[in-house]
Amino acid sequence: MRKAILPITLGLAGLGVTAWFFWWAFESQRADVAVARSFLNHVAAEEFTQAQTLLSPLLASQMPRTALGQQFGRIEPWNSLSFRNRSSNSSSDGRQTELWGTGTAVSGCESELYIRLRDGLIDEYNITPLCPMIGQDA
Repeated sequence: MRKAILPITLGLAGLGVTAWFFWWAFESQRADVAVARSFLNHVAAEEFTQAQTLLSPLLASQMPRTALGQQFGRIEPWNSLSFRNRSSNSSSDGRQTELWGTGTAVSGCESELYIRLRDGLIDEYNITPLCPMIGQDA
């Protein structure tokens, strides 16, 4: 019985480490999805100051509040945001997550979404097409 304790303990420790790794990987993806959703909801609500705080320092310097306002204009609020594909990797440079999905506006207009985050901040995005508020030009 004593000879079996060490292998069983090592096996359980290995399972614990594996479970922790998977929890950590998916938890960081969930946090990145929350940042992406928050950014999209802020721009739809014309809260460009709050949206800018979710951008990487480099992108924020290239996209001040006024530029975000010009790029997005008045878009419809989102009815649903879904990220069907996610990809994350970590290296010595940090963590990168890419999200692909669909945003559906209240009117039913659908936008294809691509958002890339580095260490939890957005450093690239593409929303095509933008769904303007009724009576607004895109």
